[in-house]
Amino acid sequence: MERQRWLARIGSGVLLTLLFLCFALIPLSLGIDREVAFKVEAAPSLTARGEAPLAPTFAALWERTLSGCGLNCHSPEAADGSEHGPDLSQRDGFLQQLRQKRVADDYPLWRDLRSGDCNQLPLLLPGDPLRSTLVGSLIEEYAAQIGQQQQCHTAYNFHATVYATLERGEAAALVSWVARGAPATE
Repeated sequence: MERQRWLARIGSGVLLTLLFLCFALIPLSLGIDREVAFKVEAAPSLTARGEAPLAPTFAALWERTLSGCGLNCHSPEAADGSEHGPDLSQRDGFLQQLRQKRVADDYPLWRDLRSGDCNQLPLLLPGDPLRSTLVGSLIEEYAAQIGQQQQCHTAYNFHATVYATLERGEAAALVSWVARGAPATE
């Protein structure tokens, strides 16, 4: 009986040692910050507006967020200068109007009217949110990073003044979708 307790103590000690090695020493040996590597955040069950979390798919993004881009702006009917840029009023044309397009090359009349100067960057570069001005125009953190890296300004400040930016969950979905290559269907 005493021997079984002794073996159980040794076994639990070995288990604790293994757990310590896995969760403490291995990340440090790989150069990973332990606080960052093991920070766990619970996924919110609802957004600030009381909606279910947004799936990182084009269909979900279009339904909840991107379809609004062409309502008052970014459509041929707009009379604010945005009619010279990409037509974002129709789901079928949204990706065609943005994917690999640059303001300087594809929308030269829009260049002088828009509020950013990242005209050489693609509006949407599949696989790279930090080189997609669509992301930087709607998400403050990405606007700052793009601005620092590329020495330019996205249209985030303008979008913020007209309340056309994304909530945290919507932003995460957009970044994830772009990072995965911005697939049209899933």
